[in-house]
Amino acid sequence: MKCLHCQKELPANYEAGWCPFCGRDLPPSEMDSAQHQLPPVKTNWLVFFSVLLAPIVLTILAVFLGAKNGNTAPVITFFGGGTAGIVCGVMLGWQLGKTGPTRVILGVLFIFILMVVCIGMSSFGCMASGFQLNFH
Repeated sequence: MKCLHCQKELPANYEAGWCPFCGRDLPPSEMDSAQHQLPPVKTNWLVFFSVLLAPIVLTILAVFLGAKNGNTAPVITFFGGGTAGIVCGVMLGWQLGKTGPTRVILGVLFIFILMVVCIGMSSFGCMASGFQLNFH
C-alpha cells in the first residue's frame, strides 16, 4: 500500500493512521471498518414476544385463579416484567447493533424501555382482571 500524499510504499501490515514518511493522516481502509463490525444476529421473534407477554399472561392467570388480594400478582408483575424487559432489551440490542459498543448501548436503552412497558402492561392486566389493590 502507498501513501496517498507522498506516494512512498508503506511497510507491510502498517496499521497506524498516519504516514511514517510525510506524517499526514491516512484514510481508514475498508478492511479496518469491516473488522469492527460484528456479524448480524438473527432474532427468534416467537421467543421474543413469548418472553415479553409471559408476565402479562401469568399476572392475569394468577388473578383469575384466586390471587385477588395477595402478593402473587404484584410479584409476578414486577419481577416477571423486569426480567422480560431485560431479556427482550438484550435481544433487541444484539439485533440492531452493528458493533460491540452500539450493541451494549442499545441493549441498555431497550432494557429500560421494555422494563417500563412490560411492568406497565402487567399492572394494567392485573387491574383489568379484577385485582383488589389495598394499601392497608
